[in-house]
Amino acid sequence: MPIDVTDIAEAIVEALTEVANAAEFSEAFTAKRSYALNTDWSTYTEDPQVFVISRKEENQPEDREDDRFEFSVGIAVIRKVTNTDPETIDPLLDLPRSIREFLNKRDMAGANSNNCTIEVLFLADELNEDSCLVSALGSEYWTEQ
Repeated sequence: MPIDVTDIAEAIVEALTEVANAAEFSEAFTAKRSYALNTDWSTYTEDPQVFVISRKEENQPEDREDDRFEFSVGIAVIRKVTNTDPETIDPLLDLPRSIREFLNKRDMAGANSNNCTIEVLFLADELNEDSCLVSALGSEYWTEQ
């Protein structure tokens, strides 16, 4: 049976869960699959939560005999923050960076890894007690089935 984007997302959650407390990462976290993020920002804490979201599955036939499939998976690292000072935020980017490096070194569910990128977002127009830092990672995979 061919793999699909949900297989890859599940494999990412499983791999991250196995090593979430390992020395490879700067801090412990929980990882889980999701299709929507909780937008009640008051429920988040300073402890990071990692959400893995299936995003894209595309069939690009290279010829009549082989089909190339491309997959995209989004990973969001969310935590509460109280200020945007670089001295505060810079160390918080260590975890998304270590997750990116972890994913860049591993194929998932039989699909080959292309790359993983990071984008940093804030979820508040003005910083308040419910403001969260969201680091969004995009992970790309491909396979021929």
